[in-house]
Amino acid sequence: MGTNELNYLDNLIEEMREKEAEVKAISEEIDTLKALVRDTMTTSEISAITTPNHHITYSQCERTTVDKKKLQALYPDTFGKVVKISKYMMLRIN
Repeated sequence: MGTNELNYLDNLIEEMREKEAEVKAISEEIDTLKALVRDTMTTSEISAITTPNHHITYSQCERTTVDKKKLQALYPDTFGKVVKISKYMMLRIN
């Protein structure tokens, strides 16, 4: 690659980094607003409410996960039968 291409890539990466910083700042603002909504609902001791424009719920949820290492150690034959491997391309920039 020539100098022009290398400079072009550097410029793209710099623009990308700037956009990432903007996204992070906006994400933090969104998290703050969500916390205010949660706090308001908690203070009011309500788990669901409908405003003129939105329906809001704040309730306990549950998620089930599988411990991959433990499953593989305890049941290697079963693990081999149910494991699914995905392949994809990844771009890394350091």
